[in-house]
Amino acid sequence: MARRITKEEENQELEDLLAPPPSYSCTVYKEGYVKIKKEVDVGGVEIKTCRFWNKVYFRLQGTMLQVFKKQSALAPIQTFSMFKARCGLASDFYKENVLRLRFGTTHEQYLINLSNAIQIISWFEHLQASANISADLDYRRMPRVLTISRGLSGYQRHPTVTLQVGDVQAVLPLLAYQFAIRPSRQSLLLLGRQQQEAKFT
Repeated sequence: MARRITKEEENQELEDLLAPPPSYSCTVYKEGYVKIKKEVDVGGVEIKTCRFWNKVYFRLQGTMLQVFKKQSALAPIQTFSMFKARCGLASDFYKENVLRLRFGTTHEQYLINLSNAIQIISWFEHLQASANISADLDYRRMPRVLTISRGLSGYQRHPTVTLQVGDVQAVLPLLAYQFAIRPSRQSLLLLGRQQQEAKFT
């Protein structure tokens, strides 16, 4: 025989249903000026005409990265989803303090030039944290985490480099240049004209 639900239990169930959802706060947030250079266009098309750095304002919130021409701009010039994105040090690039950011949904790839090792660590930590939380819980992989320690230990599956900031060592992965398609000469000329018109790559 089924147990009868008491009035108190009914009232408790009703209270639970009417209770407001738990408060939400975004744990991944960072903004600031950076210099960027686009290496690979949408679809993994290699870009060979991009030689100049563009100073832009990044605003990373949750799993969305917005790019503004300047901090006071009202609307972003571009918005990216961090779903399946990857970030790491551009070890094959001649300039120091450069991160490489590859977007998994569009296959675009950017170089991000920062002022010092502290900014490299901070931006990497936030960008990779954003990518780590972008997938549904049921489909998330083990996150790629910035390892900060006072000493190095353990086996490393992917190539890494260690940055020293004060008495703290930060171990960051390396992310090599990668593209899917080499563009034709005609598409390069068209892309160059588009970049000149937009003044943004």
